[in-house]
Amino acid sequence: MKTLPRHLIVSAILLAFSSVLPAEEKPIAITRGVDLYSHCDLVEWNKQYFVSFLTNSKDIKTDGTIQIYSSKDTRTWEKLATISAPMDATRLYQPALTVSPNGLLMLTASGVYPGDYSNRPLPMYGASFSTLVWYSKDGKKWSDHSRLLPSGTHPNRVTWNEKSPYMFVRGCICGSATTIQMHRVDGTIDSGIKYEETFTGFFPEQLAAVVQDNKLDVIFTRSTGQAGANLPAYYILNQKLDEKDWEWKEMKQILANPSLVRTNDGRIFVACNILEKDPRVVVGELDKEQGIIRELQALPNARKHSNVGLLLKDNALHITYVAIESDKSVNYLKVPLPKK
Repeated sequence: MKTLPRHLIVSAILLAFSSVLPAEEKPIAITRGVDLYSHCDLVEWNKQYFVSFLTNSKDIKTDGTIQIYSSKDTRTWEKLATISAPMDATRLYQPALTVSPNGLLMLTASGVYPGDYSNRPLPMYGASFSTLVWYSKDGKKWSDHSRLLPSGTHPNRVTWNEKSPYMFVRGCICGSATTIQMHRVDGTIDSGIKYEETFTGFFPEQLAAVVQDNKLDVIFTRSTGQAGANLPAYYILNQKLDEKDWEWKEMKQILANPSLVRTNDGRIFVACNILEKDPRVVVGELDKEQGIIRELQALPNARKHSNVGLLLKDNALHITYVAIESDKSVNYLKVPLPKK
């Protein structure tokens, strides 16, 4: 009996194996042409996908408008709205989308207000931040903005526990200390601080959270306050909302701009920048015991240090991100959810 040459046997095995692997999706350009995009976010609502992101001039301290796009199939995207800074603000910063339980799109962002030194001035901007909120029934027409939280805080994406919205904010650096707070926010009203902690010796930077069944999962990134001097991130899992004492753990990786989702079986998936030997933007699963991100895929041509939109739907991770400046695009990517 004749046997096939070894190279043919290997080729046959590889061909059979590759036929059962999911084909790697290629990124789809949502829009192109602007020099600077940043701060992507993504939600699904009324059988459509909605993306928000920021467009800037080359002077990011003095310009910033929010763009809203939508798609029914993730292949073709339509521009719905442009939201500019209020007349008394110089620019918008860090936009984020969520869907409220009463069936409205909710957009939050920081507004930079010049000359507002009433609470924690920002010398680099000559102004102070204030958290703003807008609502929409269709993504096209948006309400007038309202101020949501005290000025001087940096907001993060709203996360919902049933019908109760929560938002983490970071205060400005004060000496060698920075405070983070978790607020409950109802509509356009701040219902008060539910958690507050001041950290010294390092500075919290970006924070991402998901909440379900009155329990939180949170990751926040850290730095020494020096340019490029980043530290391993902190994380906390299954934290009860009504507990006052939180025990943070240190990860084994240096991260930036994380976004989180939690699956029904309790897994945590993260889209983030990993700032180590080979800086890259990835999506992966959080190893809860080891405190590391086990990478599923690096995002093709992703621009470093920009927020990534992350959505869990139909057994897949849906991602929006900013491409490197030479591409001048905002991209969408779908990554199949791995089996447990």
